Amino acid sequence: MTVGAPGPETPYDVIIPLYNGGQTIDVVLDGLKRQIRPPARVIVVDDGSGDGAVERLRASGSCEIFRNPNKGANAARQFGLSQSTAPYVALLDQDDAPCPWHFDYLAAVLDADETCPAALSNEYEGAVREPKQAPSRRPITVPMDPWGGFPFFSRNPSALLIRRSALDEIGGWSSEYPGIADLYTILRLSERRPIAAVIGRSWWVVPRKDSYSTVLRRNNPSKYFDVRTRATEAAVAQRMIYHPDNRAFLEQRLGLQAALGRVLMVLEAEKDQTALRGAALALEDSLEPEPINIRRQACRNLFWYLAPLFDDPEWAPNLVHCLVDAWPNEAVWSKNYFRLAVAKRMRMIELLRYVALRPAWFGRWHLFAAGLAMHGRDWARSMAP
Repeated sequence: MTVGAPGPETPYDVIIPLYNGGQTIDVVLDGLKRQIRPPARVIVVDDGSGDGAVERLRASGSCEIFRNPNKGANAARQFGLSQSTAPYVALLDQDDAPCPWHFDYLAAVLDADETCPAALSNEYEGAVREPKQAPSRRPITVPMDPWGGFPFFSRNPSALLIRRSALDEIGGWSSEYPGIADLYTILRLSERRPIAAVIGRSWWVVPRKDSYSTVLRRNNPSKYFDVRTRATEAAVAQRMIYHPDNRAFLEQRLGLQAALGRVLMVLEAEKDQTALRGAALALEDSLEPEPINIRRQACRNLFWYLAPLFDDPEWAPNLVHCLVDAWPNEAVWSKNYFRLAVAKRMRMIELLRYVALRPAWFGRWHLFAAGLAMHGRDWARSMAP
């Protein structure tokens, strides 16, 4: 039973799953206290924290705390939804802090259009400090159909404000897809009609040691990718009910995703170069009919799953070798992308050491030159007034 009816100043609840988030949760709650349009309730669901954060929050009285231990973040969100009553709901992560204008912007979109299932802040690249001041004018709001970028559209759940009735229509927040439930939910919310995007920065990422997705990628990237595959396939099955004309397009994109998964499995299993060559050429074939922005998103997505392994001294040399030296020259587009991605990921001293190991290999000098250009550009930007 919801409180009130959608319209101006419709109430919203904020649900935050908490697991050992003591280093960031106070900043998140401070952001909620400063909202121009305050939440009706702030519901924190503890998943079994042992860092003292729960006791500190309980003493402060800054939120309602429920315990749902050892079930994971998605189950915590689901439990929080069962305690929530407002017509709009937000699902903040424990390390994502809203700017004071965040929910004012998002709620105004839902107030103005009762058919809109959700609104999101389109600024998603992860600012690590709060903007000093609000924009001088209200942001532009545009329709956004995540299916156009399927399956590579990605937004953090903290960017969303969801109409509760729309979430109920799709069965609530799924606990079936660890680390991928946000993608699955956004696709499901937009399976009939687009959601809305508010163009402007309105939340930021509180610096922390490791995110949940980083842990999943570091432990078993191909298993994590398999969860993504299952989630997107399940979302497609529902999309087809309302848009059967999308079948050929969606099957092509699922094929591209499968090609990425095969490359990831080969890299993780450290198979021979024959297997890598076959997987790389199959990926290149799947990329060929796609527009440049989808090619870029696809390769970025694969690299994102691999990124934490570059911090592991046992994994990093093999990954660099596979993506730079052993990647077939015939796979031109993906080879160029991964060379630049690796060059940006590695520090200059690491690039120098890599070249020094095989100074006669032209590809390694090419990698070094790419790294020099990109790190130089980043340095110049940091020095700009």
